[in-house]
Amino acid sequence: LILNHGWFASGITIDDSRRPFLVPTRLLQEVLLTSAGSGAGTAAAGYNAVAAGFFQINGTSIGPVFNALSAASQPNGEFLLSFPGYRNPLTTPGLNYIVKGTVQDTAAVGNTRAVLEVVGFETSGIRIRILNTAGAPLGAGFGFMVEVAQIGG
Repeated sequence: LILNHGWFASGITIDDSRRPFLVPTRLLQEVLLTSAGSGAGTAAAGYNAVAAGFFQINGTSIGPVFNALSAASQPNGEFLLSFPGYRNPLTTPGLNYIVKGTVQDTAAVGNTRAVLEVVGFETSGIRIRILNTAGAPLGAGFGFMVEVAQIGG
């Protein structure tokens, strides 16, 4: 390529062998959050949703559930949550479950408030209890949503 006044440009070669590799910030965040390591916030602790669902107060699912979660109705407002892959954390070191839930109220104004509490871990599932603030089981028309997350394991 001839420019002007005797200047000319010859062919150029690009050597990418020492070129830095640019990585999106979000990818770096995901790698750091899921990479193996020790201490809080690393994959050694691992935190993943393993089951979720929306249920009528009798334990019947409403719509789809995640990981075949079932809620078997028990006496006194209790339910046994179970899903494939459940392991009792009381007998499995390094494993625990976090249960998050909420009660679906009826459309009528003035209904009693309710509480969802984890009773404990059992061989076949996680026992929860749903009662109104007076300590009585809820009647028809109510429902509940739960998500179970696994830490470690």
